[in-house]
Amino acid sequence: MDKNRRRREQPLYIQIYNELKAEIKTGIFEDEDKLPPLKDLTEMMSVSRSTIREAIGILESDGLVKRMQGIGTLITRSQINGMERLKSFTESIKEQGLEAGTSYKKLSWEKADQNLADILTVEKGTKVAVIERTRTGDGKPMIYSIDKLPHTIIPENFMLDDLDESLFTYLKENCGIELEFSQLNVRAAGVEKDIAKKLELKAGAPVLSAEETYFNVKMEPILYCVNIYRTDRFYFQISSRR
Repeated sequence: MDKNRRRREQPLYIQIYNELKAEIKTGIFEDEDKLPPLKDLTEMMSVSRSTIREAIGILESDGLVKRMQGIGTLITRSQINGMERLKSFTESIKEQGLEAGTSYKKLSWEKADQNLADILTVEKGTKVAVIERTRTGDGKPMIYSIDKLPHTIIPENFMLDDLDESLFTYLKENCGIELEFSQLNVRAAGVEKDIAKKLELKAGAPVLSAEETYFNVKMEPILYCVNIYRTDRFYFQISSRR
């Protein structure tokens, strides 16, 4: 970051934007997942916080970064593979050369407890749709999914027959919502008895349990999911670099 080469005739925030853009693509932030905190950036670039905020605002408009409350400013990448790209189960199954399907589905409504309310940023007690499905590949159970959405997102007259295969597609075509980003936590677990039956497994068999929260383009939480994966039938592809 050569502060001595900044041009007086160009607005400072534009110059900072160009410098940050270059650093994201080819510089010190090239291999990072997010930008340093605002305080650190102001010190590194010797400018005010308001200037940094304006520059980051343009970067966000360009799709180079995303600001997440409580997380920071995430750097997005144009070339992504595997779990780095947001995909529906239907897409993932098709990429494995299989035909996606559903062997079990159930719809219920519940009131959000404090934990779920915090995740979806709604009031405790908010009515939430709970969609449970066993997703299949070529007719064989692969994932047991539990999707939770507040009634402000999905209408209370919603019926499972309204949902084809992809919830992502339903949200886009019927609710005008495109899912843009997600946070995922995965852990190894032993499958519970009732879920084991739906996945055609023995109780306690090893599975991958994934909790994922999906956000729209405004970084508002839309959907909370718990997915239980059969490890012998479903795989993740993760691309990493140093």
